Amino acid sequence: MNVQINDDYRLISDKHNVILQEKYEKVDNETKEKTGKFDFKDVGYYPTVEMALKGFLRKATLNSKATNLKELLEEIKSIRKLISELAGN
Repeated sequence: MNVQINDDYRLISDKHNVILQEKYEKVDNETKEKTGKFDFKDVGYYPTVEMALKGFLRKATLNSKATNLKELLEEIKSIRKLISELAGN
């Protein structure tokens, strides 16, 4: 499995898990400068796709830049809509 959720997150799998990955910018080990190249890192391991999507919702909510409750609720609503669209509902 290799399913892109949005620009910053994707789901992959191994024999035992559904893995939520987050995009990050690589850093040069010597200079500690960002390289402009991107990759994905594992941020959660889940037994089912449903649980991985709940993990995505939680992670995206915790990373929210919302400054008030209305903005946060709108972001949560938008993320839930994205998940529903990905599921074909």
